[in-house]
Amino acid sequence: MSDDFDVIRNRIDKCELLELHDSDTWNSFFEDCLALLSDLAPNTRRHVLGRLMTGVWAEYQQKYRQAGFLPAPTSERLGPILIAVAQLGETAWIDFLRYNSFSDEQKNFVRDWLAANRDVFRFSVGILDFTKLSLKLFPADDWDNARSFLQPLFDDDNALVRAAAAAAWGEMYADDAVNLPPLSSTLIDLKNREIERPGIAGPFLVAIYFENLIDVRDWILEIIAKRKGDEPDMRTYNGIDFYAHEILSADPNAIRQLIAYGAEDVAVMAATEEEHPIEGMKSILEDLVDSNDYLNSRICSWQLANIYGEVHPKATTEGFVQIKEEVDVRILYLFDPKERPERPYAAVIHPQKSPMTDEVAWSWIDKLVPVESRPPMEDNDWMHREPRFTEKEASFVYGPYFINLYGDPNRKFWDRVWVKWPRLV
Repeated sequence: MSDDFDVIRNRIDKCELLELHDSDTWNSFFEDCLALLSDLAPNTRRHVLGRLMTGVWAEYQQKYRQAGFLPAPTSERLGPILIAVAQLGETAWIDFLRYNSFSDEQKNFVRDWLAANRDVFRFSVGILDFTKLSLKLFPADDWDNARSFLQPLFDDDNALVRAAAAAAWGEMYADDAVNLPPLSSTLIDLKNREIERPGIAGPFLVAIYFENLIDVRDWILEIIAKRKGDEPDMRTYNGIDFYAHEILSADPNAIRQLIAYGAEDVAVMAATEEEHPIEGMKSILEDLVDSNDYLNSRICSWQLANIYGEVHPKATTEGFVQIKEEVDVRILYLFDPKERPERPYAAVIHPQKSPMTDEVAWSWIDKLVPVESRPPMEDNDWMHREPRFTEKEASFVYGPYFINLYGDPNRKFWDRVWVKWPRLV
């Protein structure tokens, strides 16, 4: 990547999209984004597409936040973007539209543009269906009218279309669409479909899970126990495995069930999700450290060291954790021997006698990440430019160095401290 390219990416990353800008600034931002789309690295492209979508939303919304501001006409703003994205192929189109927040005017423009350019860019039927689903270009307020379009897509050959259709159905429940079947009967239908052919139950949960409409713990466990295959690649949709680790993360009994069902990867994700001790979880982690899977063993070794201050024998022999005993603290260095054997990914400071005072904590933090090596906080991304305090945690970010203190931020007594990218001391 050329220096000029780096400069352009830095400009779009530094542009605070939630702030008010004049028209020239918005035009420059979108020009930069379109220039960066020539980068063939998928991660870079996905990042730029996300910035583009956020920018389209933010510029349009500015007219509601600033009297007299007029965003660029929809055809002028979206037309060049749609051409640039379509030229990159279907994957880029999916990444761009998946999290769209278009206005009705913008959705209608995309619909009309797509109809006019379908043959030019040779969009597949699957992409056309995905676009219609993502933009809600179907009668999403009434199941009687939507059924004929949605229901056949649950069995589509394209895994992404199946996922998008299921997500759209879930959103109808969250949005209180009329004439929907009872949610309880829909969940039974989805469960049976998912067991036979995975790929739709997780996307369906996207909307209703965050609305807290239902308790799906047993439903998820039954699916994982009985399903006849693995979840397909659904691109930007989360599957049942994701929700299992989110929903079951504080339930040791459920995690043991996952292990019994042969879903070790999901069990590991669930067992290592929480950042505080959970009764009954330590023994599960100890068992999982003995896994034959390198990643699962390492992750659980780190969780034991971080949350419980325990170093499993295998964690020592495999080089996952190194111990340094001091008079006032124990420092547990977390290593990934395959990826970076020469430097710890993190260090966890545990007091020899709890709690640890703020003075002791920062004396060791300053040794692990010396003050002179820390970039200024004001140079961080906007969300990390100031320390963050919650009821049980204080977080400080200095460039790549993340420092989390767990305990009592008000009294400044700490149970442990987590430091990313420390030096060995």
